[in-house]
Amino acid sequence: MIKKELLLIIFGVLLIGALIGFVSAETSVTQDLSSFIDSTKDVLTMFFSKILGEGSSDSVVFFERVLILLVVFGVIYSVLNNIDLFSNSPFLLFFVSSAVAILGIRLLSDSLINTILIPYGALGASIGIFLPFLIWFFFVHTSVKGTFARRAAWFIFALVFIGFWIARYTLSAGTNWIYFFGFGFVIFSILFDSQIHRYFGYVKSSKGLALYNTEKVAILQRDIQRINELEAKGAISSADAAAIIKQKQRLIKKRLGQT
Repeated sequence: MIKKELLLIIFGVLLIGALIGFVSAETSVTQDLSSFIDSTKDVLTMFFSKILGEGSSDSVVFFERVLILLVVFGVIYSVLNNIDLFSNSPFLLFFVSSAVAILGIRLLSDSLINTILIPYGALGASIGIFLPFLIWFFFVHTSVKGTFARRAAWFIFALVFIGFWIARYTLSAGTNWIYFFGFGFVIFSILFDSQIHRYFGYVKSSKGLALYNTEKVAILQRDIQRINELEAKGAISSADAAAIIKQKQRLIKKRLGQT
């Protein structure tokens, strides 16, 4: 224990010293890092502009074009990797994947690039909007006890939600309709709290019942194995063994929900 405490003290002293040195050299480190990032950006921009052409005057569209190229390359690479002709030759796999991806992206116009990005924007927006509701939803129904407490939790969430909505109303004038759906989900969760929570209980009990049936099936299968062993030793007749095994198998089918 003493050795561990001593090591922690030494580590703490070294860490503090490193932080002090870092703070004192913060300006130079920041400048070096900024210079390195700018140099890397210039090299990558020149590299991809030669591959994709310099048709994109907008740097943002060009960056989006590069990201789409990487996505297409990854998908094509994964598909071709399952074909023996390409998977046995890493060079051919990489070359064909690169060529197909470049040919597929190089001739796309900026307007088509922006059109392609619409589903990705919808995906990101949907996850960003739905995820907080989902986290709060599961928190309420797994951690908060009682209908009144759960409805109070949703009421607090609704107050905060409306407060942020009012504060940012003018900033999101074109997308305020999304807030109506979010508020509707909150109202739905408050009104149907009991039914939703009963469903959570049903799912939990169903999982417990499935585990119980699995354990019982394992026991019945061990019983059948023992009956076969007793029959082989002559401790039980074949007719009795067959009758018992048939009964056990019928119970197994019942546990598994089979007819």
